[in-house]
Amino acid sequence: MAAKVNAKVDFIEDWDTCGSFTLAFTGYDTGSMHDLVLLNSVGERFISEANIQPTIYTAMRHEIAKGYENAFWFLIDDNIDSNTQWLMDNAGAVKAADVTELAAITGIPVETLQATIDAYNAAAGTDNDVLGKAAVYNKGIQAPYTVVFTQPMR
Repeated sequence: MAAKVNAKVDFIEDWDTCGSFTLAFTGYDTGSMHDLVLLNSVGERFISEANIQPTIYTAMRHEIAKGYENAFWFLIDDNIDSNTQWLMDNAGAVKAADVTELAAITGIPVETLQATIDAYNAAAGTDNDVLGKAAVYNKGIQAPYTVVFTQPMR
């Protein structure tokens, strides 16, 4: 329908073009995904990561519809997942020693990343997360970071 009115169509035939299941396709334990930190292309959290599919997928679509790039990042540290080497070997993850390196990898300004991480950590272990993430899933996040780009499925 969109193509008939010459609208830009980015979603192609693969229903998961924003890559919300990228980690699942690598064999990653999707039950652990609730603990991860999910950022949009401008470095902001936009949904409680404790949600399940298709809720996260729908939220990613809404971010794209707002005009944000089709680029999302999962952040992990050794407290969230002690086997970050597996993520680097199997999911294309990259290590960032600090927020400055994380900014260089993601292209997101250091200040934005730091503010997002600070706000996330302020709610760690509490039920006070602004997006409603329960304390059991928010362990906080500290450097070094492991970051996984959610590759669009093309």
